[in-house]
Amino acid sequence: MSKYSIDNLIKIGSSHILCEDYSLTGLIPSFRECDDVPYIIVSDGCSSSEFTDIGSRILCLSANKVLHSMLFNLPDITPEIFGEKVISTSEPIARSMGLGLECLDATLIVAFVVNGKLRCFAYGDGCIILGTKGTNSTRFFNISYETNAPFYLTYSASSKKKEGYFEKFGDGKKKTEYQCLFPTFNQHNDKIDQKEIITNPVTEPFVYYGEFFKDDYILVMTDGIEQFMTPNGVKKTVVDVVEELTSFKSYAGEFVKRRTGRVLKDLKIQGFENVDDFSIAGIYTEEE
Repeated sequence: MSKYSIDNLIKIGSSHILCEDYSLTGLIPSFRECDDVPYIIVSDGCSSSEFTDIGSRILCLSANKVLHSMLFNLPDITPEIFGEKVISTSEPIARSMGLGLECLDATLIVAFVVNGKLRCFAYGDGCIILGTKGTNSTRFFNISYETNAPFYLTYSASSKKKEGYFEKFGDGKKKTEYQCLFPTFNQHNDKIDQKEIITNPVTEPFVYYGEFFKDDYILVMTDGIEQFMTPNGVKKTVVDVVEELTSFKSYAGEFVKRRTGRVLKDLKIQGFENVDDFSIAGIYTEEE
């Protein structure tokens, strides 16, 4: 049986009064034929909708509840069904608090490992990093939208909101940039550019399935990774931030808080601050 380090960090953006990001992590104890199941969840509320600081928390808590209940019927956990259950669980909670559906206008990214198999679902924008300790295998998916308007779960839950989205933003594509952090070379020592842009309809969630072996890790984070800026508007590139975030010295315990905290301090010395809220969560696995 594997054991895991599971950790997260939430940092309010310098331009925000309220933090609209949220994150949850946990470990579901082994049951039936399943080993322990580590999971990580992040959410990023839309700044132009009201009370999304509350809505992002509701989504994370609902995703946590849905994951616990659906694991007993593992084949049923498709990204579509999972998303539907999360929003149908979240909406009555929001209504009971006197809040409208718009408070749930937020990105949601969930990743979990079942018996050595990694699953990751992303509804909205953000970044997913995959790597293995002691190797140059780090790669990442950076999800964005041509219109800069993420398609949230709330748009699938309400035909009125969905129609309004397409009237305002059209049917632009969702763009996922896949990139390997370190270059590779062929037999002639020629550098191979491992970068790809994948386009999908905005309505489709990002989905990743893969093996998750000893020394593998996953980091999921909100789009605040793109908003490290100087007062003059100079941006730190996503590649640079990914490289810094994955330069782990240790994967034990609070490995995400330690590394991300160090990166935030170093970037501040260089004159960069996270203008937008930034939440990040990670899982690292090792054999027991």
